[in-house]
Amino acid sequence: MLTTTAWVHFPDIDSAVAPVNDLVASGATAVELMVAPALITAAWNMVGAPQEWKELDPTSAALLVEYGGATEAELDAQVARGTELLGAHETIRPIDFTRDAQEIETAWRVREGLQGLVGRLRLPGTVLILEDVCVPPARIAECARDLQPLLAEHGFLPGVAGHASAGNLHFMLTPDFSKPEDIGRYEAFMEGPGRADRRQVRRLAEGRARDRPEHGPLCGARVGDEGDRADVAGEAAGRPRRGALAGRRPEP
Repeated sequence: MLTTTAWVHFPDIDSAVAPVNDLVASGATAVELMVAPALITAAWNMVGAPQEWKELDPTSAALLVEYGGATEAELDAQVARGTELLGAHETIRPIDFTRDAQEIETAWRVREGLQGLVGRLRLPGTVLILEDVCVPPARIAECARDLQPLLAEHGFLPGVAGHASAGNLHFMLTPDFSKPEDIGRYEAFMEGPGRADRRQVRRLAEGRARDRPEHGPLCGARVGDEGDRADVAGEAAGRPRRGALAGRRPEP
């Protein structure tokens, strides 16, 4: 199977989400959403990440789009369809589909490696908690807009990423549970009363209740100090891992 990928940058989250369904319908094998703060973090800290991402507008967002084909001609046709439909949308950087194996590997390392990067950069004594939430795909932009300021308000990285076609968003929390103030901000984030944006996120998630998130609905997969991962809400309940939802790149 031949493969090609492209980072497609949009001025905001709504613009990024707009072509997702059409891309999946055109044959895209993966359509992954990342917001600019996550890409900026990658540019500063991950080998091979495009350095021009350091200058991205923090309110922008990008899709990692992948097509596959059995022959070069089939892949050419897939790229032509994708390029044509993306031409109807506002983008902020040139669209360049690559078939270079190293560039494709780097793109997926950026998309899938942010958790490891945050884990490596977190302060001593903190834990890395992986969270995700599922919403109806048509409302994924709305959910991302609600999550980012909520994360920032409580001192967490306002970067979200996920499987756009499946309505699944991931984010990370890095509290130090030996500190009462960190316990407080973690609890405020998770259960803070009277938060309109938290109620909105939960309403969105409830509308997607039939599809369970990978790590549980705002429950958490914890990565300890040695990097060992206990997916307390996902794997323990026997839920499917990556690759189980449409439009998601299966894990090699």
